[in-house]
Amino acid sequence: MSLQGPSPLEDASSPPWKTDIVENPVIQNSRYAFTHYNSEWLTFHQQLIQKHFLQLLHISDYSCLDQLLPPPSDDENLAFNRHDPGRIKITPNDFHINLLHSCRMPFNTEAICVFAKDFNRKVEESKWYSFPTPPPAHFLQLEYIELSLYLHLHYVKDVYTNLKKSEEMHCTRLRRATHSTHKTRVHHRLYLHALPYLTCPKLYTSRADCVTNDDELIVHNDLIQLIGSQGVSSDELDTDSNGHKVYLIIPPAWRSEELANLMCTIDSMIISNHWPRVGHRSVRGQEPRHQVPSNLINEDAVAPLGLPLNCYKGSWLTSLLPNKRQKLNAWADKWYNFESGKTEVVVPPHAGATLPVMQTDNENSDDTSIKLEDNDGNTESGVEDFTTQLSLDED
Repeated sequence: MSLQGPSPLEDASSPPWKTDIVENPVIQNSRYAFTHYNSEWLTFHQQLIQKHFLQLLHISDYSCLDQLLPPPSDDENLAFNRHDPGRIKITPNDFHINLLHSCRMPFNTEAICVFAKDFNRKVEESKWYSFPTPPPAHFLQLEYIELSLYLHLHYVKDVYTNLKKSEEMHCTRLRRATHSTHKTRVHHRLYLHALPYLTCPKLYTSRADCVTNDDELIVHNDLIQLIGSQGVSSDELDTDSNGHKVYLIIPPAWRSEELANLMCTIDSMIISNHWPRVGHRSVRGQEPRHQVPSNLINEDAVAPLGLPLNCYKGSWLTSLLPNKRQKLNAWADKWYNFESGKTEVVVPPHAGATLPVMQTDNENSDDTSIKLEDNDGNTESGVEDFTTQLSLDED
């Protein structure tokens, strides 16, 4: 089959990923045809497709594919093809895909279409993946999104197949562990240690949706997107208290007080939204965890890169080595306004002023303010509530 036109995506009769794409006799493979004419997509669009696909599956990476629900049985596939009332329904909140069969089967075809529409809606309406620069408009066409996911599924299916091959060996190791009390306890401790990282994508999605759907918090949408799933979460350790599970909030050491207050506000909004309104039934789904503040600090948490300066705690920045501070790539000349949601300069520039520098009154003082020095050596106070001993000089 030969398609007419400069691009294999211009055939409007049917989605390009549902046919064999052949641009000319030299190009005989659909994957090569797409990548040959869309080299920019390989470096930018595919990363967004992979990130959004992981979020819909509620997993952190593809090594967790074995945690997904089993693929539909033959009876379930038949019921789906016949559009029975009790068939499996694929939605962005309850996303399913069959990695054991072809992507052209009706079940996977529906999943790809649902993914494309949700990706397009999140980018255009909710401004996901639009910071610092939004994706080009031609990358948001449904045909582009469907084809990109279709090609990406080749890699995902290979990973899933390899995981299935080792699943039997993994089950054998788990059965042996259950015969030993010591091994069982070790496995439980490892699971509790990894639990915050396994729940990061789902926690990030709930917080991102809360910010997007709230008229007051939507100004912080770009900041939440920049922080990512690893930065918005706080490690939680479950323990038994009077027979009930209690989750102790252990915030990361790098997070500033202003950013921590914003995260607490978002958490409170999520809990408030889950409460039933007067005269209505309870909201479906699992209730939010009962979180209890603690004095513990997670010193091992990895800080996200490239945040405005006041998103990091001053004492934590001071404790970093110069090379690690440079790798952090913090916006030394930018200050995030947690009220307006805008990124501003640390000190408003004016005539005769030099670059803002960090100054302290004495070496033993814990308070440091950002001051502006003019040509006469006089200083003018800038942001007064930033308390740290951080020096931003390059040397």
